[in-house]
Amino acid sequence: MTGEPWPTMLERPWVQGIIAFLIYSTISVLYFGLPVFGDFRHSMIGTGPDPQQYAWFLAWWPYAIGRGLNPLVPRIIFYPTGVNLAWTTSCPALALLASPLTALAGPVVSLNVLSLLSPAAAAWSAYLLCRHVCKALLPSLAGGYLFGFSTYTLGQLGGHMSLAMVFVVPLAVYVVLLQLDGLITPKALITRLTALLILQYLISNEILAVGTLFGAIAMGVAMLVSPTPTRRRLWTAGLLIVCSYGAAVVVLSPYLYGSFAYGMPRGSIYLPELYSSDLGGFVVPTPTTLGGGGRLARELSARVATSPGDFGESTAYLGPFLMLVVAVFAISNWRTAISKLLTIMFLVVCIASLGPVLHINGVRHLAMPWAAMANVPLFDKALPGRFMMFAFLDAAVILTMFLARDSFRLARWALAGAALISLMPNLSFEWWQVRYEAPAFFSQGLYRKYLSRGETILVLPYGDQCASMLWQAESGMYFRMAGGYAGRAPHDYLRWPIAPSLLAGEPGYDASMQLKAFLGAHDVRAVVLLTRVVQVWGPLLATLEVTPINVGDVLLYNVPSALLAAYRNADVHKTAGRWAMIAFSNMAAAAGNYFLKGLPLDRLTFREGQRL
Repeated sequence: MTGEPWPTMLERPWVQGIIAFLIYSTISVLYFGLPVFGDFRHSMIGTGPDPQQYAWFLAWWPYAIGRGLNPLVPRIIFYPTGVNLAWTTSCPALALLASPLTALAGPVVSLNVLSLLSPAAAAWSAYLLCRHVCKALLPSLAGGYLFGFSTYTLGQLGGHMSLAMVFVVPLAVYVVLLQLDGLITPKALITRLTALLILQYLISNEILAVGTLFGAIAMGVAMLVSPTPTRRRLWTAGLLIVCSYGAAVVVLSPYLYGSFAYGMPRGSIYLPELYSSDLGGFVVPTPTTLGGGGRLARELSARVATSPGDFGESTAYLGPFLMLVVAVFAISNWRTAISKLLTIMFLVVCIASLGPVLHINGVRHLAMPWAAMANVPLFDKALPGRFMMFAFLDAAVILTMFLARDSFRLARWALAGAALISLMPNLSFEWWQVRYEAPAFFSQGLYRKYLSRGETILVLPYGDQCASMLWQAESGMYFRMAGGYAGRAPHDYLRWPIAPSLLAGEPGYDASMQLKAFLGAHDVRAVVLLTRVVQVWGPLLATLEVTPINVGDVLLYNVPSALLAAYRNADVHKTAGRWAMIAFSNMAAAAGNYFLKGLPLDRLTFREGQRL
């Protein structure tokens, strides 16, 4: 102990940094932790089916690496082909960092801890960036809070851990600024930035790809607005950044190889137009924010939702107060290079987030600049509404510099306070906690009595309609599944006609034969039917001609060996062809009946034929 006085200690930047992290962590716990603390091992922060997927990822990576399996292509789901995790949000970096906690307490606890850390870590890294830019403590704390607890973060905490964990982005900008200001050597920049690029890729390659694009645009804008001496430093920094990317590619080469060797999805995974910001979304609060809790706000936000009903992807809400802060800052500081850079980049990101087509109050209008990128490989898989994370980082720096000015200090803090309050989370919204009730068959380990280790099963309901991924993870990957939930189902699975029916939650054409062919081709030894869907799937499973075992809130159907042998070599093309002929015959018969009834032919669309 040096006996240094507390006031002096508190002035040290590293002490203030620790205090800032503790403040943000406390806020995160108060906001999001209290609902799950009562049952931290079973309740998860988030909503919908996605949290169980991330819990599975957290369990899978250490499990696979510890057993020498290929972690990129798990074949214990979607058996036997598996799925390429390089094109999913599997976040291996987070899984490996949390592996000791996962081994000790399970994947649900790890997921909750990471979820609580994500806004705190993002806020803290933004605080470091803001503190470097303006040197003022309280304004930097406000800027860090804005980024860490932005509308973007509130939305992604609903179940997209890889997209909520964005602390790397401010740190990458921070280390570049350190080199530009001569505070670290070029070698230190390359080393630190390379590590950050690798880390970001292994958390979310989507954020890295989009961040690279906006970083390149920001570097170009900085070149245009900066004086000549600064341009020389920018050129040097740009070359060092390119070297960092090259080094990151070398280190990541095995992972990158796997990304393409095991199949790359072609085109967009989800339509960018359906996941783009609506212009009205910038001023209409979503139900995840404090101002969006009322009935009128919900009705308005439903119209401008990025994806209908999915408020997790509706992250454009800035609110009038924050927009006013940005406007005042831009007008009063326009002569400075940094003001021009921040303002231009803020507008660029907001415009890009509107996607390929402008939507106003849910209505399509004219084409937008992002349409030029919508078909570019890699960028065609990015969802424009998520770009708002970069806009909030830009706004965090703007807010910090806005508050650091001496003039009209009270008015500035009043406006900033209103902006931050308007973006606070709506904790009464059903967004922050999800609990998956496991049947006793899984929760009490009864499956060990009825299933052999490594046996392939089919769980109904299918895909994201139940928490089979979580149950498999909590079993220690005891069984394999002919299905699962890791984003979109693999193409090899979707070719089987029964797969869309399973995903839709109802039997389709020729269901009995299609199911038997699917079971045989995927070596499914048992079907686990949750009792809540017996009326839907029970009649179909009765065609297997086996008596189910009622155990632990499920019906267990042991698939006969004779059936597996008969359909083991089922050909997907012949099976799909049979289904297509039956579907066509049914459609033709329905259309014929429609015609005989004298109904208007202009209303006989393909969709109406399907309905009939």
